[in-house]
Amino acid sequence: MAFEIVFMYCEHTATLDLYARKNTKNKPHLQELFALYILKAKLTNFTPCVESKKYDLEPIFEAGFEFNIPDKSDIYTIQIISAEVTCNNDPTIHLLVSIFPDKNKYAVRDRLVKVRSQTEYISAVKLKVFFKPNSVKTKPARVVSISLPDKCSLGCSDDDILIEEILAASGIEPEPLNLSLPCM
Repeated sequence: MAFEIVFMYCEHTATLDLYARKNTKNKPHLQELFALYILKAKLTNFTPCVESKKYDLEPIFEAGFEFNIPDKSDIYTIQIISAEVTCNNDPTIHLLVSIFPDKNKYAVRDRLVKVRSQTEYISAVKLKVFFKPNSVKTKPARVVSISLPDKCSLGCSDDDILIEEILAASGIEPEPLNLSLPCM
């Protein structure tokens, strides 16, 4: 099984971020190894800081919510195509609302408001991202799945990074943490 670890180090701010898919337990150790072997410095007063993204799906279902899509973006619109609600009292109970929003892009939200009670929380959503017509794009749309607390089907492609930026600007994905490296 092959794996990939991507280190992003900024010398000016002495910050290190790293991408190690499905390997969050080892990130502090990987930071120490990067400093020792690449920077040739021993870390002092190092308190490991592991980034843990926690998606906040509740704003999507508030009245008046709009995805914050910049005017010059390659993305035309984003629609909610399904949402899963989980019961606070019994996490094994789920309700799935799935409607193709062909005429009303708020169809899932409107239906969820009718059936949801205060004892439930949004545990997963599927979004359909529509791109503006472009000769370079091979697919006009992409489905993105997000589930609590930190699962998302986005990768590292240019389109995925663009979608992540829109999610962050819309208050769904928190801003990434800067992982500081105090070196000698």
